[in-house]
Amino acid sequence: MSLIFISYRRAETAEATGRICDHLKSKFGTKAVFLDVEDDRKGQDFRTYIRHDIERCDVMLVVIGDHWLRCTNEDGSRRLDDSQDNVRIEVEMGLATGKPVIPVLVGKASMPGEEALPETIRTLAHRNATEVRAGTAFAGEMAVLVRAIRKAHGGFLKRVLSGRAGLRVYLLMVLLLSAVLLSWVQITGATGRLLSGLSARCGPQEVRILQPAKHGFMALEPALEAAWIAPGTAAGQPDFPTLETRGLWLEAGEASAPADLRLVPYWVRRVQGQAGFEAQLPTRLASGQYWLGLRYRTVIPGYAPPPVVLACSVGESGS
Repeated sequence: MSLIFISYRRAETAEATGRICDHLKSKFGTKAVFLDVEDDRKGQDFRTYIRHDIERCDVMLVVIGDHWLRCTNEDGSRRLDDSQDNVRIEVEMGLATGKPVIPVLVGKASMPGEEALPETIRTLAHRNATEVRAGTAFAGEMAVLVRAIRKAHGGFLKRVLSGRAGLRVYLLMVLLLSAVLLSWVQITGATGRLLSGLSARCGPQEVRILQPAKHGFMALEPALEAAWIAPGTAAGQPDFPTLETRGLWLEAGEASAPADLRLVPYWVRRVQGQAGFEAQLPTRLASGQYWLGLRYRTVIPGYAPPPVVLACSVGESGS
């Protein structure tokens, strides 16, 4: 895909245009600049292929030399007044796309006025032009042109979202986002149903957390990340976010934790034949009512299920 299309009169400004083209290729890459002298399409309809090239570009440069306005045909008529003039056709198509068209003044050329242009390209007179003269000023003026091009073309998204191809890309993005959203709703819904079916059993030295044995999205089954245990009553639940500094705290995974949290050793294993976890405690829990705060994680980036709070009791008999 061409980024920059250069329109020029070969007989008048070939040397200056070639130097500009070489500099732009060093900045944007060889394939980012289209110059018709390098594209051999003999036998093809000029209007057809040039329209294709112009529609693919992001920015058009119109190189205007000293005689750009006054170049004539063999019969003496001005070329720009000829509707079949290649340069006029290029400028007409470029203006019709609505994409940036930047006049580039070379030699001693000045910006033509609206009255000097054919009606079909008169809006060119109102486009901001840039000067690229020969000599010591060339490098600095090319730097200005490069900045203008980068500002004008608007980057990759503007290219892919323009024209019919852009419409297809846009529709594909909408479909993909819809599929992702639908999957998100299904997965989070399945996770919510799974966590709503949790139950707990407590003993003096064990805590067992049971999950439904079968459900959808098995590969996305949420994993127990942490568990808090605190004494409580049926009247109210403890404030679990503050339990890291008091009570008994269990964390699934390695049996190690920072000493300042005063954690106790534990181990967690998969209960054979059922979906759940069992924690063996090194000290006995007194009989009474307990609350379990459970934090789960999923494989879905950025999605954390809300904490689950379960009640369990330890009786005199140890169950």
